[in-house]
Amino acid sequence: MPLTVSRGAVREIVPLINAGLGIADALADASHALRVLYVRVVGTALLAVDNAVAPRDFDPAHPYVGADRMAIREMGIALWELFEREGLAIYTLNYDSLLMEALLDSRDGRVVYDGFPYGELAYPLAPWPNQLPLYPLHGTLGAYQTPDGSVRKTRMEDVRARRMLEGWRDGDFGPGLPAVVLGDAKRHSIRQEPFASYYEALSVDLERASSVVVGGYGFGDVPLNTRLARYLAADNQRLLQDWRPTATQAVDDVVAALRGALPAGSTLDEAQVLPVDVGLPSAEAVRALVGP
Repeated sequence: MPLTVSRGAVREIVPLINAGLGIADALADASHALRVLYVRVVGTALLAVDNAVAPRDFDPAHPYVGADRMAIREMGIALWELFEREGLAIYTLNYDSLLMEALLDSRDGRVVYDGFPYGELAYPLAPWPNQLPLYPLHGTLGAYQTPDGSVRKTRMEDVRARRMLEGWRDGDFGPGLPAVVLGDAKRHSIRQEPFASYYEALSVDLERASSVVVGGYGFGDVPLNTRLARYLAADNQRLLQDWRPTATQAVDDVVAALRGALPAGSTLDEAQVLPVDVGLPSAEAVRALVGP
């Protein structure tokens, strides 16, 4: 979540607190120090995530493991097949570029739409019918908020070439602040862009969805749980498939998490949550959605 308290904003509150400029300067200095700390923490986390995808000089002993790229690419091909036959919108909570790269590698000239058609966030999000939407609900490695407040996204090749993640790790936010959601401030963060647009699109897509599949999700995100729960509670014929290796063991926890996100008086039936024990990535599981 980008910090938004600026030195100028702190000075603006001087008349309100009836304080001298010295106090405002102290508050501004504290704001800057917190911003640097935030950027360093986020940069370190994002660099570790990207290093798992494209290992380089972060830390040879880091505990992350590389992904099975072939399996992800095969799932990307299956997702394109599903998109062409049934229609599809994809939302991810991951920061890394693995799924995007898999879809691009297997696209055969087709377009993946992430809301940044020309490097800057589009208002409103408007994919063409032949474009597959892929929205990172909590942001992605190449997205950042510029000093003027706009939100932009850079290709991962450029992010790595410019060493943007390393710069954030070292506390440099001159080009802009990382536009990602980390930690437990999600309810506040999703009111900012690009997250507000992504969650709005999710709500619209859920209303017209004939099927919803959630893969590898632990149901710990309250804003996402709220939208999924409302989708199910609005019609007891709606179903949600939960894909993960231990899905059948987690049904009670999933139902409790979703019910807990609903307002008083609303409910959903346990039978609306369909657990599917499957390891991801899985092209076979995606193709089973398409049918013969």
